[in-house]
Amino acid sequence: MEKTRRRRTALFLVPALILPLVPAVAVAALWGFTQDALYGTRLGDVRITVKGTQTTFESDPGGAFSVESNAAGMSGPPKSLPSFSLTYDPAGRCLRWSSDGARTVLTLRDLRGRSVRSSQPDGSNALSVAGIGSGCYVLGDRSGAGCFCSTVFFHPCAGVSCAAAAPASGPALAKTPAAAEVVAAFEKTGYEALESSPPAGDEPWVVRLRPVPPEVGTAAGREAMKGSWTKHTIGSGVQYRSAATADFNGDQHADVMAVANGSVHLWTGPSWGERIFNIPGDMYTCHVIDANKDGRMDFLGAQYGGPAKIFWLEQPTSPSGEWVYHLIDDSLNGTHGLQVGDIDGDGGDDLVANSAEDNGTVFLTSLVWYKIPDDPTKPWIRHVLADQDAPGLTHYHGIGDANADGRPDVASAAKGVPSDKGDWFAWWKAPEDFDGPWEKHLIAENEIGATNIYPVDVDLDGDIDFVASRGHGTGVVWFEAPDWTPHQIDTELEEPHDLVVADLDYDGDVDAASRAEKGTGAAWYENDGSGNFAKHLIGNDGGAYDIRAADLDGDGDLDLVVAGMASNRVDWYENPLQ
Repeated sequence: MEKTRRRRTALFLVPALILPLVPAVAVAALWGFTQDALYGTRLGDVRITVKGTQTTFESDPGGAFSVESNAAGMSGPPKSLPSFSLTYDPAGRCLRWSSDGARTVLTLRDLRGRSVRSSQPDGSNALSVAGIGSGCYVLGDRSGAGCFCSTVFFHPCAGVSCAAAAPASGPALAKTPAAAEVVAAFEKTGYEALESSPPAGDEPWVVRLRPVPPEVGTAAGREAMKGSWTKHTIGSGVQYRSAATADFNGDQHADVMAVANGSVHLWTGPSWGERIFNIPGDMYTCHVIDANKDGRMDFLGAQYGGPAKIFWLEQPTSPSGEWVYHLIDDSLNGTHGLQVGDIDGDGGDDLVANSAEDNGTVFLTSLVWYKIPDDPTKPWIRHVLADQDAPGLTHYHGIGDANADGRPDVASAAKGVPSDKGDWFAWWKAPEDFDGPWEKHLIAENEIGATNIYPVDVDLDGDIDFVASRGHGTGVVWFEAPDWTPHQIDTELEEPHDLVVADLDYDGDVDAASRAEKGTGAAWYENDGSGNFAKHLIGNDGGAYDIRAADLDGDGDLDLVVAGMASNRVDWYENPLQ
């Protein structure tokens, strides 16, 4: 019997906004804090009911809300939130808004949570939609009156056809044709209508939609995924600790950058020509980020200790140019993990880092997050989220809304050696102002060698669970919300120091993958959508320290990129799905 899947990536319920001049507006309060394709999260089932001037959205049973609107915008918001109105300016090709709260910044995201465009904090209260294709987007705003992460799905329109298509009076969703266009917009972004009752007289119009997994791969490809994957070596010769991918040179091919002891390596695909940047210090983690918002991905790294030096390398305008080193902070010590995500909901990427070891730092056993200043070449703005509240040797971090309050929380993991206070998985609840104190919640203790943890809905029940590994111990596990019941994924894999969660087989749920740090086993774990995982061994050659999911060969599926400290190689495993 097929399991009924209802997924709540819709995590925050607040009054929605109505765009009176935009005909296709789906009222929703959805904001998933998906980092990127790494987490493979997609929005779940939605149910839209339209009757007159009232629109009701449901993301799961008990998660319904309604809002009444008029042509001027939204009316009757809760007293804790500022009133807000939003209109479309066809002449300026932009969205304009007013609020009784403080100055507001709006951010447009696609259905995977990725920022598409943000307004400027200059008080103009305008966000350009010129050049943005039609479809459903998430629109979030945050004002000085608190986290007003109100979101809407809307179908941006182009010029006068928008106004001509809108009703002469009343809100855009008051008429059936507009509601039908909402469905069409959803369908264009990967949804299918499961049930629909066309309106009759004053009866409401109801439709339920479900995300459709992308048409990637074949039955033969899915079967081939259960066997060995072809391994390709990108680089070799030193102990690589972490690797990240992006198209750095703009040639439509994936490139790879990795860190080692005293060096950063850049390989440009598909030929994998190598450049080496000498940077003193031992490095264990890296990421990519567009730090200066110039449209080119830059590189993040951290020199581990003595003290730790967190830095970013600015990508040059030409592929052969010099990458410029910029120091972010040198106040921490023992920085083993970096994670990128939008912490404060302003639409821009922030950075999470750990300070695990004592070297005179005031941030011993702490976690911090950084906001990028207007001039990213200056030190970034540091905020403490776990103030000496992360004992043991913390490793890697995950960002996600664990308690469905609309704010991204942070999870981390720590091994015990050399401390006797580690071996735990935990998450910290974000405060309303994102500036602390953050509230710690223990997920599990006595988890020998805990290292990796990511928040994601494993069993498609609408709750955010956690997938984790014991990289200095044994095994991969997931913890089921809300009580964090442990379910073992793999009890035998030794030292799974690397972990990635992604929809590797494109069947609509998240899978996982890992490779032993010093052993030879590499495996991916196929999720059946209910949290039951089947292990598939894909290789037996070499150890790993870090793993990422990315499309290395441009065939549309996710491959696995592995940085090996024991193997002295950076490899990628070719997904046979496509």
